Amino acid sequence: MAESVEKQFKSEKSEEKRLESDANDEETNETSQESTSKAKKVLKVRSEKRGIVYLSYIPPGMNIQKVKDIFAEFGEVTNVYLEPDKRSVATRKGRKIVRSFVEGWVEFRKKRIAKQVAELLNGKQVGGKRKNPYYDSIWNIKYLHKFKWSHLREQLVYEKALRDQRLRFEIGQAKKEANFYINMHDEYKRRQKRRDKQDLSDSNFSERDNYYRKRQRLTDEEIRRKKNETIEGVDIELLSKIFG
Repeated sequence: MAESVEKQFKSEKSEEKRLESDANDEETNETSQESTSKAKKVLKVRSEKRGIVYLSYIPPGMNIQKVKDIFAEFGEVTNVYLEPDKRSVATRKGRKIVRSFVEGWVEFRKKRIAKQVAELLNGKQVGGKRKNPYYDSIWNIKYLHKFKWSHLREQLVYEKALRDQRLRFEIGQAKKEANFYINMHDEYKRRQKRRDKQDLSDSNFSERDNYYRKRQRLTDEEIRRKKNETIEGVDIELLSKIFG
């Protein structure tokens, strides 16, 4: 009887442990699922909250840090990108290198701040200290709806690929033109060399022809001279008697 009670107690104890373990597992699964869903919601909310404004004009004298400092007064700025002006040359001012920029993008942590900045500053004077070169410049800002920073990266990568492709094409065309002119120059030199040889050959032939013609003239003159000498050697009186 005692053994059966003990066995029953052990079985009940083990059953309680199993049930407790199952309950803990369920609680753990529920907790992990809740934390995962919360994390996803937080990430989604964070990604949705970010907003980007586009600057179609960058005032002179501004750089990435200056733009970030100005817009950080309105809210947290997470990213700034300014497109350099490829037509201008970077200049050195003291220890700093001054570059010009043509356009830019600014990303705010909160979409609401980005919209407010675009509405507040668009068409307004930059201002600041009067000595700044951008004091009289006017902001031209637009909020980009449903535009993400990843879209900008993809756009920049695509534009870079196009520039590289265009550059490779231009380099290839330049090489073809250079090779064409080199081949034309080599062909001209070969033809000139052949003409020089032909002119030299014609000159030698002309000299030989003149030599033979001169020899021929000398021979004719000698024949006539010999005839005259023969006539001069004959007794003219005798001829007059015979034919007289």
